[in-house]
Amino acid sequence: MLMQVKESKNYSEFKDITGNRNINPLHLSRLIESMKEEHLISPIIVNQDYQVIDGQHRLRACKELNLPVHYIVQNGYNLTHILRYNQNSKDWKMIYFISGYAELGNKDYQYLINFYEETDLTITSCVTLLSNSGSATNDIRSGTWKAKYKDRAKEIYQWLSLISRYYKNVNRKTFVSALIRMYNHEDFNFAHFISKLQIQPTALLDCGKTDDYIMLIEAIYNYRSRNKVNLRF
Repeated sequence: MLMQVKESKNYSEFKDITGNRNINPLHLSRLIESMKEEHLISPIIVNQDYQVIDGQHRLRACKELNLPVHYIVQNGYNLTHILRYNQNSKDWKMIYFISGYAELGNKDYQYLINFYEETDLTITSCVTLLSNSGSATNDIRSGTWKAKYKDRAKEIYQWLSLISRYYKNVNRKTFVSALIRMYNHEDFNFAHFISKLQIQPTALLDCGKTDDYIMLIEAIYNYRSRNKVNLRF
């Protein structure tokens, strides 16, 4: 079936859809400058209610420049189709998908959003704590991501809050991953670790890899101890 490309300058008939990403000012300004040079026809996609499924930046640029909007009506499209449409788009950040699936009622994504908003952690650290992965890109984008480790995430967040008194970069993905390893290590005792960190408050430094953080944590943990504990294995 051939889709008909329509044209309009009635910008008010086009509507946002709840859960879609916000306008990126930098992307919009670059698009406006490009369209000033040459207005190439690139239709936006809307549903039967004229909610924008794809092309909200193009719509805004046309409005700013008083240019006609070219559009295609695709009946039945909604937020689910927006997320599916942008699964392979590099411009769509992970937070857009998380917010979108949460808006659609996905309980795991709603929990992730709440955890993110209740803490001072980055979204990447929250994903790491709840699912063992700092990116989980494919699962996040496809809507299959699961918040598997809620209790662990809460406890390690408490650890991070205490450690942040001595080390400011607790949000680093590699450091969070190191603490997950410590959480799962049968010989690691956080109270013992924090007591040793209090003795040497400047000992925690930035490391490039998770294994390097673990070696440093082990050195702090064993400071002035006769019986050394191996935390690397």
